[in-house]
Amino acid sequence: MQAIAHLELEEGYHVSPLMGSAEIIAENRFAAARGGAQACLIDPRHETQVPVARVLEDLLAAAEPHARALGLDGAQDDARRLITESGSERQRRAAAAVGPPTSVVRWLADVF
Repeated sequence: MQAIAHLELEEGYHVSPLMGSAEIIAENRFAAARGGAQACLIDPRHETQVPVARVLEDLLAAAEPHARALGLDGAQDDARRLITESGSERQRRAAAAVGPPTSVVRWLADVF
């Protein structure tokens, strides 16, 4: 997102010396792949594990003024929506509403 890049460039949001740690990146990648939006990630700034939802909300809150400055009001809503309802949850809901798998494929084609 442009607002997050702007935040990083202007304020250096992620300044921890551990931020580029290959071990932390690998562990967070694994946790995210396994747990999705329900995963806990290592937060090197606070040296603890934090739920993805909190990490994202903290980042988006910090980036909000930058989004406004760039004229991107509301651009972060999609990211917030991914935390409240994952893609797999949306697909299950659609399957329940539209019927068999072929209907879900049609629904996905319409959405994307």
